[in-house]
Amino acid sequence: WLDVTGSTTLFGEGEHIANTIREQIKKETGLVYDVNTEITIVSGTRAGIFYTFNSILNEGDEVIIPRGTWVTYFNMLENFNAKAVLADTKVENNYKLTPEILESCITEKTKAFVITNPGNPTGALYTKEELEGLLRILKKYPNIIAMSDEIYSNIYFTEKRPYSIAEITTEKDLLERIVVFNGFSKSISMA
Repeated sequence: WLDVTGSTTLFGEGEHIANTIREQIKKETGLVYDVNTEITIVSGTRAGIFYTFNSILNEGDEVIIPRGTWVTYFNMLENFNAKAVLADTKVENNYKLTPEILESCITEKTKAFVITNPGNPTGALYTKEELEGLLRILKKYPNIIAMSDEIYSNIYFTEKRPYSIAEITTEKDLLERIVVFNGFSKSISMA
Protein backbone atom coordinates (compact mmCIF):
# COMPACT_ATOMS: atom_id res chain seq x y z
CA TRP A 1 0.00 0.00 0.00
CA LEU A 2 0.99 3.58 -0.36
CA ASP A 3 1.39 6.35 2.19
CA VAL A 4 0.44 9.58 0.41
CA THR A 5 2.11 11.76 3.04
CA GLY A 6 5.37 11.58 1.09
CA SER A 7 7.29 8.88 2.90
CA THR A 8 9.02 6.27 0.78
CA THR A 9 7.14 2.98 0.57
CA LEU A 10 7.39 -0.19 -1.43
CA PHE A 11 6.15 1.78 -4.45
CA GLY A 12 8.49 4.76 -4.10
CA GLU A 13 7.48 8.33 -3.43
CA GLY A 14 3.82 8.33 -2.45
CA GLU A 15 3.44 12.08 -2.70
CA HIS A 16 4.62 12.07 -6.32
CA ILE A 17 2.07 9.44 -7.31
CA ALA A 18 -0.74 11.22 -5.45
CA ASN A 19 0.19 14.54 -7.06
CA THR A 20 0.20 12.92 -10.49
CA ILE A 21 -3.26 11.49 -9.84
CA ARG A 22 -4.47 14.87 -8.59
CA GLU A 23 -3.23 16.57 -11.77
CA GLN A 24 -4.91 13.96 -13.97
CA ILE A 25 -8.22 14.43 -12.14
CA LYS A 26 -7.88 18.20 -12.49
CA LYS A 27 -7.19 17.85 -16.22
CA GLU A 28 -10.19 15.56 -16.77
CA THR A 29 -12.78 17.11 -14.47
CA GLY A 30 -11.52 20.45 -13.23
CA LEU A 31 -11.70 19.16 -9.66
CA VAL A 32 -8.78 19.89 -7.34
CA TYR A 33 -8.22 17.49 -4.46
CA ASP A 34 -5.94 17.70 -1.44
CA VAL A 35 -3.51 14.78 -1.72
CA ASN A 36 -3.26 14.43 2.06
CA THR A 37 -6.96 14.32 2.88
CA GLU A 38 -8.96 13.59 -0.28
CA ILE A 39 -6.99 11.05 -2.33
CA THR A 40 -6.44 7.54 -1.06
CA ILE A 41 -4.38 5.06 -3.04
CA VAL A 42 -5.25 1.40 -2.58
CA SER A 43 -4.63 -1.80 -4.51
CA GLY A 44 -7.65 -1.32 -6.77
CA THR A 45 -11.13 0.06 -7.11
CA ARG A 46 -12.68 -3.07 -5.63
CA ALA A 47 -10.50 -2.66 -2.53
CA GLY A 48 -11.45 1.01 -2.24
CA ILE A 49 -15.15 0.18 -2.38
CA PHE A 50 -14.68 -2.57 0.20
CA TYR A 51 -12.75 -0.25 2.54
CA THR A 52 -15.43 2.42 2.17
CA PHE A 53 -18.16 -0.06 3.04
CA ASN A 54 -16.05 -1.14 6.01
CA SER A 55 -15.78 2.43 7.26
CA ILE A 56 -19.44 3.43 6.92
CA LEU A 57 -21.53 0.30 7.49
CA ASN A 58 -22.90 -1.30 10.62
CA GLU A 59 -24.93 -4.47 10.84
CA GLY A 60 -28.37 -3.97 9.30
CA ASP A 61 -27.44 -0.86 7.32
CA GLU A 62 -28.64 -0.60 3.72
CA VAL A 63 -26.93 0.33 0.47
CA ILE A 64 -28.99 1.08 -2.63
CA ILE A 65 -27.66 -0.62 -5.75
CA PRO A 66 -29.25 -0.34 -9.21
CA ARG A 67 -30.44 -3.50 -10.97
CA GLY A 68 -28.14 -4.42 -13.84
CA THR A 69 -24.88 -3.54 -12.11
CA TRP A 70 -21.62 -5.18 -11.12
CA VAL A 71 -22.44 -8.20 -8.93
CA THR A 72 -19.49 -7.93 -6.53
CA TYR A 73 -21.14 -5.09 -4.58
CA PHE A 74 -23.65 -7.57 -3.21
CA ASN A 75 -20.96 -9.99 -2.01
CA MET A 76 -19.05 -7.18 -0.30
CA LEU A 77 -22.09 -6.14 1.71
CA GLU A 78 -22.45 -9.66 3.12
CA ASN A 79 -19.12 -9.18 4.91
CA PHE A 80 -20.67 -6.42 7.02
CA ASN A 81 -24.11 -7.98 7.54
CA ALA A 82 -25.47 -5.06 5.57
CA LYS A 83 -28.37 -5.26 3.16
CA ALA A 84 -28.32 -4.49 -0.54
CA VAL A 85 -31.50 -2.72 -1.60
CA LEU A 86 -31.96 -3.49 -5.26
CA ALA A 87 -33.25 -0.40 -7.03
CA ASP A 88 -35.72 -1.48 -9.67
CA THR A 89 -34.09 0.23 -12.63
CA LYS A 90 -35.37 -0.59 -16.11
CA VAL A 91 -33.85 -1.65 -19.41
CA GLU A 92 -35.67 1.27 -21.06
CA ASN A 93 -33.45 3.64 -19.05
CA ASN A 94 -30.29 1.52 -19.49
CA TYR A 95 -30.58 0.43 -15.85
CA LYS A 96 -29.64 3.89 -14.60
CA LEU A 97 -30.73 5.07 -11.19
CA THR A 98 -33.24 7.91 -11.41
CA PRO A 99 -34.08 10.39 -8.64
CA GLU A 100 -37.55 8.86 -8.26
CA ILE A 101 -36.26 5.31 -7.99
CA LEU A 102 -33.48 6.36 -5.62
CA GLU A 103 -35.82 8.19 -3.26
CA SER A 104 -38.31 5.31 -3.26
CA CYS A 105 -35.56 3.02 -1.91
CA ILE A 106 -34.38 5.26 0.93
CA THR A 107 -35.19 4.19 4.50
CA GLU A 108 -33.87 5.22 7.90
CA LYS A 109 -31.24 2.46 7.50
CA THR A 110 -29.86 3.73 4.17
CA LYS A 111 -26.16 4.62 4.41
CA ALA A 112 -25.24 4.93 0.74
CA PHE A 113 -26.15 4.45 -2.85
CA VAL A 114 -23.85 3.18 -5.57
CA ILE A 115 -23.72 4.09 -9.24
CA THR A 116 -21.29 3.07 -11.95
CA ASN A 117 -20.56 5.60 -14.65
CA PRO A 118 -20.12 4.33 -17.30
CA GLY A 119 -22.32 1.48 -16.22
CA ASN A 120 -20.85 -1.96 -15.67
CA PRO A 121 -21.91 -4.12 -17.44
CA THR A 122 -24.43 -1.99 -19.37
CA GLY A 123 -22.09 0.75 -20.62
CA ALA A 124 -24.81 3.33 -19.93
CA LEU A 125 -23.64 6.91 -19.40
CA TYR A 126 -25.29 9.28 -16.94
CA THR A 127 -25.96 12.73 -18.37
CA LYS A 128 -25.20 15.87 -16.40
CA GLU A 129 -28.92 16.36 -15.81
CA GLU A 130 -29.37 12.81 -14.51
CA LEU A 131 -26.50 13.25 -12.05
CA GLU A 132 -27.92 16.61 -10.95
CA GLY A 133 -31.17 14.80 -10.18
CA LEU A 134 -29.37 12.26 -7.99
CA LEU A 135 -27.57 15.08 -6.19
CA ARG A 136 -30.91 16.79 -5.45
CA ILE A 137 -31.96 13.62 -3.62
CA LEU A 138 -28.59 13.36 -1.85
CA LYS A 139 -29.03 16.94 -0.62
CA LYS A 140 -32.36 16.01 1.00
CA TYR A 141 -30.77 13.16 2.99
CA PRO A 142 -27.65 14.43 4.81
CA ASN A 143 -26.75 11.02 6.31
CA ILE A 144 -26.37 9.28 2.95
CA ILE A 145 -23.17 8.90 0.94
CA ALA A 146 -23.02 8.72 -2.86
CA MET A 147 -20.50 6.14 -4.08
CA SER A 148 -19.57 6.46 -7.75
CA ASP A 149 -17.57 3.69 -9.40
CA GLU A 150 -15.91 5.44 -12.34
CA ILE A 151 -13.29 2.83 -13.22
CA TYR A 152 -14.45 2.84 -16.87
CA SER A 153 -14.57 6.65 -17.21
CA ASN A 154 -11.72 6.71 -19.72
CA ILE A 155 -13.31 4.09 -21.95
CA TYR A 156 -16.14 5.65 -23.91
CA PHE A 157 -17.30 5.93 -27.50
CA THR A 158 -18.85 9.39 -27.44
CA GLU A 159 -17.33 12.79 -28.15
CA LYS A 160 -17.31 13.82 -24.51
CA ARG A 161 -16.02 11.74 -21.64
CA PRO A 162 -18.54 10.72 -18.97
CA TYR A 163 -19.27 13.18 -16.19
CA SER A 164 -18.06 12.47 -12.68
CA ILE A 165 -20.83 12.97 -10.14
CA ALA A 166 -18.34 15.05 -8.11
CA GLU A 167 -17.84 17.60 -10.90
CA ILE A 168 -21.55 18.37 -11.11
CA THR A 169 -21.68 20.31 -7.84
CA THR A 170 -19.64 22.90 -5.98
CA GLU A 171 -21.64 22.51 -2.77
CA LYS A 172 -19.21 21.54 -0.02
CA ASP A 173 -21.79 19.60 2.00
CA LEU A 174 -22.47 17.39 -1.04
CA LEU A 175 -18.83 17.00 -2.07
CA GLU A 176 -18.00 15.76 1.42
CA ARG A 177 -20.50 12.92 0.93
CA ILE A 178 -19.39 11.80 -2.53
CA VAL A 179 -16.78 9.07 -2.84
CA VAL A 180 -15.40 8.50 -6.34
CA PHE A 181 -13.55 5.31 -7.22
CA ASN A 182 -11.21 5.17 -10.18
CA GLY A 183 -8.01 3.50 -11.22
CA PHE A 184 -5.59 2.56 -13.95
CA SER A 185 -6.41 -1.07 -14.65
CA LYS A 186 -9.18 -0.60 -17.20
CA SER A 187 -7.93 2.51 -19.01
CA ILE A 188 -4.47 1.10 -19.68
CA SER A 189 -5.60 -2.52 -20.21
CA MET A 190 -4.16 -4.05 -17.07
CA ALA A 191 -7.26 -6.11 -16.33
